[in-house]
Amino acid sequence: MGRRTALGTLLALCLVPDAAKPERVTVTPSDGVTVTWPQHGLRADAIGWLALSGYVYDDRNVRDDQVRIDPGQLGVEVSWRDRGTARVMADLVGIDTRHGLVEAWGSYELARYARATLGLQQIALGVEGSWPAASRPLAGMPGFAAFLSSRSDLALRVDGEIAEGLFSYDVAAAAGYGFDLFGQSREDPQLSAAATLYPLRMLGWKWRLGPYHFPLVSGLFGRAGFAWTPDFDGFADVATPLRNKLFLTDRLRGDDSTAWHIGYGVDFGPIRAVHEFARLSLYGVDTPSGGEEDLEELTAWQVVVSWRVTGEPYDSRPYRQRERWRGTPPARPLDGQGGSRGWGALELSFRYANGDIDRNFFTFGFTDFDRSSQEFRVAAVGAAWDPTAWLRLSGEVVRTIADQNPAAFDSHGRDTSGLIRLDWRF
Repeated sequence: MGRRTALGTLLALCLVPDAAKPERVTVTPSDGVTVTWPQHGLRADAIGWLALSGYVYDDRNVRDDQVRIDPGQLGVEVSWRDRGTARVMADLVGIDTRHGLVEAWGSYELARYARATLGLQQIALGVEGSWPAASRPLAGMPGFAAFLSSRSDLALRVDGEIAEGLFSYDVAAAAGYGFDLFGQSREDPQLSAAATLYPLRMLGWKWRLGPYHFPLVSGLFGRAGFAWTPDFDGFADVATPLRNKLFLTDRLRGDDSTAWHIGYGVDFGPIRAVHEFARLSLYGVDTPSGGEEDLEELTAWQVVVSWRVTGEPYDSRPYRQRERWRGTPPARPLDGQGGSRGWGALELSFRYANGDIDRNFFTFGFTDFDRSSQEFRVAAVGAAWDPTAWLRLSGEVVRTIADQNPAAFDSHGRDTSGLIRLDWRF
């Protein structure tokens, strides 16, 4: 399964009595350490994501070129009889979370159609937002749509899938002790629901072209999500994949808010294409002058297209994303044996994202044109090589065009910057 370190071993050996000492401890270069108690159906792994990231910024960008660990996450996952799972993941960098935790939850799967999860976890309405960060085809932060409809929070969540993912659902009640994609606190409780439909999934027609297998219609899917808060206490910031904020405000407090997210796409064998739209509306927001205003049109749309040149198929069924948080392993990795050995997997990706912000944010003083732009667009092109299931080398070029001159670009409306990253995911 992968996802192990010595931390899992130490916890297991220190916290259980002699009679329950592990029966099996395995150590491999690719998987790290795994501790198992077969007689109890219990398994302890450690999971981690360490990335050495090099940022190369445009001369017009206010940031300097830098190399740093980003992200840096370490944790432990314990599974019991393929039904119960608990995971704790710590944030070693500390810039995108609160209190140094990425997630901390426990779940129990009654059946594929019903899994309950309680604890700190990510809640996403959209398609790209539902993909674990370590498995996204493009490095860096996600597209604009995710900023309007994603958060991590202490929540009770129930999700499941029917007929091998023909229909999936995800319902969550969040307590309001979480954070957004920048680690900024979200102190408003939230109710959310999302559903995904693969309407033609049972039709297994395929077209074969050389090493590629293309499902003709079974990979078509659609997703819709909605969230409501009884008040709003947070930020509405939006950034490029390289962390440059194109729109930012002071903390906003309002009566309530709604978020809609609509997406559709196709898993076409080694090709995936997704188009999605998000809208966030804030009502009764306290203005700097002491009044209240409705801010109903924070919108974003984006297109994401990826191609695994080496033929590994995509699978965007949301219920399975937790199990595949590292992404799909190469079909023929460098460390494979015999005929399964190859040079790994190659993936090419493209994202175009557009953001459009309610002008009332500027009219009533929530932000200004010296630090934010009302409309902006970003094109990102990336390539990634996975020599093994646990290593990835990727690069991304990001072109940004803003209608105004956000402060992130030193009073310019244009920026071309890049990212090179070496990931170790175990």
